[in-house]
Amino acid sequence: MTMEFEMTGRRPSRNGSGEVKNDDEEYSYGSRDRAVLANLGKKQALKRNFGFISMVGFSSTLMATWEPLSALLQGGLLNGGPVSLVYGFILCFFGTLATCASLGEMASMSPTSGGQYHWVAQLAPRKYSILLGWYTGWASVLAWLAATAAPAFLGGTLIQGLLVLNDDTYVYERWHGTLLYTAIVTSAVVVNIFGIKILPHLESIILLMHIGLWFLLLIPMVCLAPQHSAEWVFTDFENKGGWSSDGVSWCVGLLTSAFPFTGFDGAWHMSEEIENATTVVPRAMITSIVLNGSLGFGFLIALLFSMGDINAALSTPTGFPIIEIFYFATSSKLAATLMVCGIVFSAVTSTWGLLSAASRMTWAFCRDNGLPYSTYFAHVHSTRHIPIRSIILTAATLLVLGLINIASTAAFYAITGLATVALYSTYIVPIALLVCGGLVCLWQDDVFGAD
Repeated sequence: MTMEFEMTGRRPSRNGSGEVKNDDEEYSYGSRDRAVLANLGKKQALKRNFGFISMVGFSSTLMATWEPLSALLQGGLLNGGPVSLVYGFILCFFGTLATCASLGEMASMSPTSGGQYHWVAQLAPRKYSILLGWYTGWASVLAWLAATAAPAFLGGTLIQGLLVLNDDTYVYERWHGTLLYTAIVTSAVVVNIFGIKILPHLESIILLMHIGLWFLLLIPMVCLAPQHSAEWVFTDFENKGGWSSDGVSWCVGLLTSAFPFTGFDGAWHMSEEIENATTVVPRAMITSIVLNGSLGFGFLIALLFSMGDINAALSTPTGFPIIEIFYFATSSKLAATLMVCGIVFSAVTSTWGLLSAASRMTWAFCRDNGLPYSTYFAHVHSTRHIPIRSIILTAATLLVLGLINIASTAAFYAITGLATVALYSTYIVPIALLVCGGLVCLWQDDVFGAD
């Protein structure tokens, strides 16, 4: 086993206008992308199948703001209530957009699957570059594992909630949720290995379904459910989480709004499979946040106006307030079930994209010797041109992680909840280094001594 982290990449070479140098402006996108990678000291190993629309679909359905916001509504209702959800969402929306603007600029200059850790290693002082790059790489790998586990687990437990709604004899067992979680992760493995050629087309279709489902679920709520007052939606504060301070309660509730925005860097980790990556990656990142933020905010407002009694939603035996809200709005178990199935579908397809991004992050880190047995897991399949071993490693780790739920659901939630904090920490580090003077020395001698 070798475990000696190293970075062999070069800094991007630029001309006076800030664009990547290119002696032949008539290059095809493929040639230009290979030239950019070569300029960074990397070889093209993966096949570039994604374009702008398919990557917007990939990023948007990977984040899927309004769907996880619906499934995780309980945390926000308990901690801060409507005030925390509404104003917390606005804060997270614009904060994430600003963060993405900074990272998108970095992605346009260095579109590599390593993402943040590559830039941290480049921007940090020579003395700390390897250490900080290694830390950021590990934080990214672990955060993406937790982020990938979350929608798979939510999808499985939502199905259990539907069983509780429709079958009074059903007994809720944690291992049932783990089995459903395993099935969703397995479907992601199958799609990522055997369906990789059609995945870009699938993501474009799923993007349309992502938007279409928003209308299909929002319209019945708005038209059928009795409505709360605007005063309640925009001014009611709840502290039902047991916190002694309302400020702490509001901050805890903020996690409900922050989580749906995590993972917008997924396009960056897929950049070595995107044509014209220097342009497409940052545009896809920004577009997905604007699209998902708008859909998420609209759906949140509709939910709060239509949710009925907050105590009834929180005490629902299904474990998910969204199921109770749909049932309250439609007065039909069948209609509520069909509406929740739309969210389950989004959770499944989100897991597909998350596994893709997580495995590419793992593969890139192995390519730079950041993980144990890096040489083995950095292998790329000769005909499929995908890192199958990294995909299997990521999926196997997810399956082991799912076993924790059998012992303790709270422990599993705690681990997956770390995805928000861990991912945002990987966003902060390169931005902080850039602000603290990295830009001044960015185009000077390579810190790793590459020619």
